[in-house]
Amino acid sequence: MQTEINYKQLGKRIVEKRKEKNLLQKDFADMLGIAVNHLSDVERGVKRPSLDLLMKISCLLNTPIDYFVKDLPNACCAYIINGELAIILEQFTPRSLNLIQKMAQEILEYQNSAISRKE
Repeated sequence: MQTEINYKQLGKRIVEKRKEKNLLQKDFADMLGIAVNHLSDVERGVKRPSLDLLMKISCLLNTPIDYFVKDLPNACCAYIINGELAIILEQFTPRSLNLIQKMAQEILEYQNSAISRKE
């Protein structure tokens, strides 16, 4: 389990996502309400962003914080899946949601019993 944040990698990921959005460093710094040199320091891993700043970065780049702080290449997959699932689930009636919940519980119990048999 990762316990240390790699700030150089975090900065590289911010740059990557910022460039994907075609944002110049100055424009992004303005959006964040910080000086360009501070953003530059964060992007180079020289300074650590505050949690508040990291939340703003995450929000503006439409990317989960996990993507920036974890050293796992697919750290944000669960967020993407959960987000897509939430969009689908919003379309169901309460009665259908209750049925889906019961089905999911049955599948989980089946999965757990299959894992137990393998061990």
